Amino acid sequence: MGSGTARDPKHDGLNKPDAELLRIRLCDLALRIEDSEIGPLIEQLWRELGERGLKFRPQCYLSTEWFVEQGETCIGIPFFLAHPKLMRLERRQVLDVEGASADEAMRILRHEAGHAVDYAYRMKRSRGRREIFGSSSTPYPENYTPRPHSHGFVRHLDNWYAQSHPDEDFAETFAVWLTPHSAWGERYRNWKGALRKLQWMDARMTKLRGQDVRVQSGAMPHAIAADQRTLQDFYDQRLAALAEETSPEYVDGDLRKIFAGRSGNPSAEKAADYIRKNRKRLREVVARWSGLKKYNVDHMLSAMTATCRELDLVRTAPEDATLSNLAACCVALSKNYLFAGRFSMSS
Repeated sequence: MGSGTARDPKHDGLNKPDAELLRIRLCDLALRIEDSEIGPLIEQLWRELGERGLKFRPQCYLSTEWFVEQGETCIGIPFFLAHPKLMRLERRQVLDVEGASADEAMRILRHEAGHAVDYAYRMKRSRGRREIFGSSSTPYPENYTPRPHSHGFVRHLDNWYAQSHPDEDFAETFAVWLTPHSAWGERYRNWKGALRKLQWMDARMTKLRGQDVRVQSGAMPHAIAADQRTLQDFYDQRLAALAEETSPEYVDGDLRKIFAGRSGNPSAEKAADYIRKNRKRLREVVARWSGLKKYNVDHMLSAMTATCRELDLVRTAPEDATLSNLAACCVALSKNYLFAGRFSMSS
């Protein structure tokens, strides 16, 4: 969330080499939301809720991920957003930081606030909610297959997340409704299904204006205060899960269309070296256009590099043309993976 901090962190003990930092237990990080850049964003969320007439203010805590437990009203926020050193460590470990910019963090906060509002006001009891969004008791799938051209759902977070579950549809619709100056009426005027949901949300939230809501301090699952894993343990488990989660399949023929065999091209650049040289650029482009996480794209590029080495492939086409073809191939492979119904659920 920017290059500096809104408030000077009081955790100078975290300014140490990664090798030492990774030995610290999560519960010993001694982080405070109010000392971080995320603090003012939570206050902004509360202001937005107040401007809409809602009295509810969701409690936030530091967690291992963005999270709202089903039925609870507390918002878990990834601990690494509470300190710039931990954000840099997160980026080095998984190549990206979810919520790194203020804009992205606010989008996620509004989504999570949708879950918290849903549970705080017990919206699932509403017949209208069930008719519009579906049953909240629908089991969460491990994976979901999005329909990119559907006009029945709003688009707020990446990967058509509103389509993954009725509760996510509700939270995404709430987030669009809550976002200042979103002009949702104009944006979705030709999206019959999504507009109907937004109009229902607007009417329902208007009825809740000024109403008190009794919220007890809810459960805080995945809170770092009770997590005795070291940062090393945390990232070992996280990277293992990411590697297993997404690895689009490809065939040797795809690479043979881009690169040539060594025979007859003894002095040509090795394909494996070319991919490695352009890895960061490819990772950025493919992640942007495919919707996959950078770590998963990087995992795919590693597999492609290894295959190029095994097949002894070389680059014979111009560098720019090769890069364009390779990026297009990676995006296509990622899309094939997406539409095979393999987007993994998050919270």
